[in-house]
Amino acid sequence: MITLIIGQNAIGKSAYLKNRIKKSSDNGILTNIVSSEYLKNLDYNEERIQQLEDILDTDNIIRNQDLLGIETDEVTIGQYFTRILTLICKNGSILYLDEPEFDLSYKEIGFLVWFLCRVEDTFTEMEIVTHSEILLGIPNKKVQTVEYDENRKEFKLVDLKDDAYVTID
Repeated sequence: MITLIIGQNAIGKSAYLKNRIKKSSDNGILTNIVSSEYLKNLDYNEERIQQLEDILDTDNIIRNQDLLGIETDEVTIGQYFTRILTLICKNGSILYLDEPEFDLSYKEIGFLVWFLCRVEDTFTEMEIVTHSEILLGIPNKKVQTVEYDENRKEFKLVDLKDDAYVTID
């Protein structure tokens, strides 16, 4: 299940994800929060690449170690979006994204939603910090926000009810 973490700026959403990464002993974390240098040493997940090829209607995805080479007539893909797609297509079991919609066009965000839904089952965990109403359109998601627990001195996630936020139809 995809978990979306929403809320006002500066409430600790990104700090929560950074803390999760710091405390984790799992080496299978894929994230855009830390430097992407570690990605060069990871192979690509063939199931995710196949899903990407199916969506783009191409079989011409070049698997460079640091960045996918994507040629398609279906959609224009900018460099930042290519970096996000490369990250998602690498081998890893956990995906933590911090505002992946930043600097993407509406069309690219829509494509990202479609792709995330197609590869969701290839991850054991997927948490995404977002401000995008388009990402709120993901079906079967969990929506949470961050609160600071004074007793434990750490951020924690709190479930939001469906009527606590509005989505655009």
